[in-house]
Amino acid sequence: MSPDSAVDQCQTVNTTWDWTLLNTSVAAAQVHPFHIHINPFQILSVSTTANGVTSTWTPAGPPIWSDVVSIPQNGSVLIRQQFNDFTGTYVLHCHILAHEDRGMMQLVRTIPENADPATACKLNGVEHH
Repeated sequence: MSPDSAVDQCQTVNTTWDWTLLNTSVAAAQVHPFHIHINPFQILSVSTTANGVTSTWTPAGPPIWSDVVSIPQNGSVLIRQQFNDFTGTYVLHCHILAHEDRGMMQLVRTIPENADPATACKLNGVEHH
């Protein structure tokens, strides 16, 4: 990435986003433990597809804040994040080290409410946490 490249995910502080995390692997035991630094999320649902049939599980009770969730083989996880107070750059990645080292990692940046995304979502040499 060049120093002025955009980060992979950029959002404004005081916003809420729902992300669908996909794992399209059909190989046996290819669960991907998704981890995000700095900003926890709530797990809204987990879906898997086998033999053309999709099953969805929704956690009971109030949502629990997490920073890691396993994305099932040939499945997805719906998460909700609230970007309430931290502004800056951090990472999300697969917690399997070999996967992370091969590119399953992204830079995330939360910018101030009054920032211009066209410039604030650029790297500009900023280190990540």
